[in-house]
Amino acid sequence: MTNQLSDEELKYRQSKQKNLENIFKSFEKPIDFIWIGKNSRRRLVLQVDNNHNFGFFHEKSHKLNIIDNYEIAEQSINQLLPYLNKFLKNISTKTLSQIVITSFDNGLDLVFRYCESPTSQDEMQLINFAKSHNLVLSLQINSSIFPIYLPRKNQIYCGDYKLIVDSDIFIQATKRGLEIIVNFLQKTLEKNLAKKIAELYCGCGIYSFNLLNLNRQFDCFEGSESMIEILKNNLKNFNINHKISPFVRDLFVDPLSVKELNSYDNIIINPPRNGAGPQIANIAKSQVKYVQYISCNPDSLVRDAKIMIDTKYNIVNIIALDQFYFTKHHEVLMSFERK
Repeated sequence: MTNQLSDEELKYRQSKQKNLENIFKSFEKPIDFIWIGKNSRRRLVLQVDNNHNFGFFHEKSHKLNIIDNYEIAEQSINQLLPYLNKFLKNISTKTLSQIVITSFDNGLDLVFRYCESPTSQDEMQLINFAKSHNLVLSLQINSSIFPIYLPRKNQIYCGDYKLIVDSDIFIQATKRGLEIIVNFLQKTLEKNLAKKIAELYCGCGIYSFNLLNLNRQFDCFEGSESMIEILKNNLKNFNINHKISPFVRDLFVDPLSVKELNSYDNIIINPPRNGAGPQIANIAKSQVKYVQYISCNPDSLVRDAKIMIDTKYNIVNIIALDQFYFTKHHEVLMSFERK
């Protein structure tokens, strides 16, 4: 027996589905919708005002919408918010601008972002707060992050591997969302039997680590040196350097060439919001048989998908993953096969 949807939830889903179907209407391909729902977001970036109230700015405004709970967030984050609200009232430094809360697979991580360094008294209060709630805690002064309390190392679980990662690593918005993406990739690769795979815009290689049970060879490309360093460290920790080969490469400035692409059977690509125009242009000219495209921006995905279709690729399937609950944003998974 399925739970009855509220009128508000039903209206939300219908509106979001209609919007995405309109964006992709030129493809004439059905979209499979997967709904994740509330209590799922694993990272919050809270804005903090001069009175140490926290919340989110109203759209196109610097007016703060103060919160004391946030039903979209994971329960572990929500349960911390009242304690955090009470704690902040005792902090004297007025240069705190944001708090980033991330639910890693082995516990919560907090980053306090300051415009200027907090006082030593405030720093000690922060450490005591982190100790009392078993939190990994860091300070970020401008662009530099300084861990100040580390009861453990942050981890993301990828099948048999528990990756050690930094506080500011890119992660999917929800844990369930990551599971669905990995399942989508796993099933696709099981069917197409591709042996050599390139993961583009790989971050720290979370997809590749999750897919190692398939016994394929992965090359991972990422523009961020720090992300590749995390990937390399985890490969070394598990003694599996022979399974994943990491490369630092800015794929917008220096995309893989057609010749390089032709050495792969399959491409997994998860570009930033503006898409992957230069890289997609080369993929479209290549002999790569299979491509899986993961996007948080349907508009740039449509642009890139049209390049693929106009050359020699067919869309196999489209999955819309609603991991940005009650927002206008979408996560879309699209699979291509060369004609």
